[in-house]
Amino acid sequence: LFFFFKQKTAYEILSGLVGSEMCIRDRSTWDLDLQMQKRDDSRTIFAYGADTLARITQMRILIIGMRGMGFEIAKNIILTGPKAVTLYDPTLVKINDVGTNFYINESQVGKVSRAQACSTQLKELNPYIEIDVLPAEPTNELLKTYSVIFVTELLLPIKRIKEIDAFCRASNPAIGFIFTMAMGLYGFTFVDFGQKFVVKDANGENVSSFVVALITQGNPGIVRIHEEKRHNFNDGDYVKFREVEGMPELNAMPGVQIKVIDKHSFSICDTSKFKDCTKGGIVEGIKMPTEISFKALADSLENPLKSAQDCLINADLRLFGRAEQLHIGLEAIFAFTEKNNNNLPRLNNADDANAVIALAKAINEEAKAKKTFFVEKVDEEVIRNMARFAAAEICTVCSFFGGIAAQEAFKIVGKYHPIHQWLHYDCFESLPPLDNVNRTLKNCRYDDQIAIYGQELQAKLASLKLLMIGAGALGCEFIKAFSLMGICCHDGLLTVTDNDHIELSNLNRQFLFRQKDIGHSKSQVACGVGKNCNPTFKTKDMKDFVAATTEHIFTEEIWDGLDAIIGAVDNIKARMYIDGKCVWHNKPFLDSGTLGTKANTQVVYPGLTQSYSDTIDPQEDSYPMCTIRNFPNIIEHTIEWGRNQFEGLFGETPKNAIEYLKGADAFLKQVSAGTTITGTIEILKALKELLILKKKGTFDACIAFARERFHNLFNSSIAQLLFTFPPDYKDQNGVPFWTCLLYTSDAADEGLGVDLGGRRIIKKKNE
Repeated sequence: LFFFFKQKTAYEILSGLVGSEMCIRDRSTWDLDLQMQKRDDSRTIFAYGADTLARITQMRILIIGMRGMGFEIAKNIILTGPKAVTLYDPTLVKINDVGTNFYINESQVGKVSRAQACSTQLKELNPYIEIDVLPAEPTNELLKTYSVIFVTELLLPIKRIKEIDAFCRASNPAIGFIFTMAMGLYGFTFVDFGQKFVVKDANGENVSSFVVALITQGNPGIVRIHEEKRHNFNDGDYVKFREVEGMPELNAMPGVQIKVIDKHSFSICDTSKFKDCTKGGIVEGIKMPTEISFKALADSLENPLKSAQDCLINADLRLFGRAEQLHIGLEAIFAFTEKNNNNLPRLNNADDANAVIALAKAINEEAKAKKTFFVEKVDEEVIRNMARFAAAEICTVCSFFGGIAAQEAFKIVGKYHPIHQWLHYDCFESLPPLDNVNRTLKNCRYDDQIAIYGQELQAKLASLKLLMIGAGALGCEFIKAFSLMGICCHDGLLTVTDNDHIELSNLNRQFLFRQKDIGHSKSQVACGVGKNCNPTFKTKDMKDFVAATTEHIFTEEIWDGLDAIIGAVDNIKARMYIDGKCVWHNKPFLDSGTLGTKANTQVVYPGLTQSYSDTIDPQEDSYPMCTIRNFPNIIEHTIEWGRNQFEGLFGETPKNAIEYLKGADAFLKQVSAGTTITGTIEILKALKELLILKKKGTFDACIAFARERFHNLFNSSIAQLLFTFPPDYKDQNGVPFWTCLLYTSDAADEGLGVDLGGRRIIKKKNE
């Protein structure tokens, strides 16, 4: 097929296979195709879907504020690929900005604005989108041209920010508004997508289908799933039925809401007046649009629970009620800025912190009197920590909230459920004691970090000796963070090893790499970019696996000399080996991984936590080979069947041919010892077919081979199965062989036919 397609244009192929009407698509889809020719966006399509990504490519986004938070959002947004991104931040670069914005350097301090300083390198991330810098505060006339607007710091008074949100809500359609800030060790994200917003797909997961064993007549009707597999439905989910015999009313219904009874049954609508179900069919989940309502920032800030009880997310279940305390504290900080010319509380200033605490208490008492949103007692320690460090930004908090906020922007297209509406989070437990560290600022890039943790910890970070395994998407983020934070500088060293080389598909998520780097070592390029950001950053790049076969490279002395190990690998085997070495050498291990829009991280600390190998992922479902070969009845069966066919045709058989040509006697002895007589015959038969095909060596022979294979798989084997077990076949007890689990369809009686370009390649039985 490859040689066939190679001789035809894309339009001719599409027209011949699916009809010319399928080729008529909107401009956004063609724009996506054009972009994909220049950037491999297959991973992004996997995460979002082609339709969603096509809509994303038409979005125009405005980001107000380009400190660390603004940079993180811009980086993540640009890598995904909207139509345009506009930056606004007229503030001249300050020395502490260099510690959070990876694209700002010390030579730009006091000379250019933050937005101008980082715009050039942001454009290099994705040259196929428009990136502009606003010279002045955006007017309402300009605001209405955007799909989503971010506010990442108080460049504007809180009153004006509320006005922008109100303007976005009043627009038709509503403009997405996201307000997010990093304030020391605390951060928040607020999302407003308008009065009426429709979520088309809340979780992005593929729908599941199950074989129905029984449907009762009653109010409500009870559906029982075949015991071979448990369903994964939840209360309130919608499902649809097909191929249910005897109860056609269900097949005709577009969607039925369910209530779960147990893992094999659930209730549906009133089926008491339906016909009797004589044979089960298939039930599958469906995505039903859901409408949600957002409140304006002005209203939601005063009372976040006004619209719904779930509008204030409790992100840390260890600290029940913390989100409420943080929200009261945020109100107090905003009230402080209104009284102090839009300035945040000064770093580590006791007077300003006490003023914020007093405001928090006053706000809470007023809310109690109004019976709106309040807490029983204001936690002064939490409010004090918020106020003391509110003016600081550190890259870890920026990275966390920047990733979340960027993801929220794309949810405006209806894919995935957005934050509704507040997310507060802090990590105050990492603070050292107030009076035991030196927080004197040094007028350097690490000042915001020193203001929080002190000079002592900064010195320890600089002297760390770390090993990072993997320099892909996560590895790039780690190198960025280490460089910005001053980790492994001066006396320290970061060793990065990755045997992989940069490919085109890496460019849309591994932000340290560019088009010119394709073909080069990932570890080498990533370390070089990290050093460019921070000249004192000490790195060593390697291209070796970390495995039992390379223990002569990664010796016991090397492991003993490390302070910690960071895993950024993509397979369990490597994680297990690294974890074992960390346990043996008593070293901390930070493991993490991503899958589409999902991610996980695990901190392993000797003597305090479980190791990675202490927990085992659940076993994947496995299916009997006889079921896969002869009676596939769910989509997983057909996928596994296809994988087996592919592996046999393009994996095992060619390998067997190579071994046979090396030595026939040795190969035959090995095969005979490793399988049954029937298995040996099947292997030799497949081997003979491939060797004959190789000997002929013509394109016509390949076509004939493919045609015969197709006929055997999709015609002869099915015909043989139906001959052995006709549709009305019954076993010795008179029980029908073809049941709800093993069933045939009318299509089998009509024969099989597949059209390619108008030519039928398999005919019906009577033709």
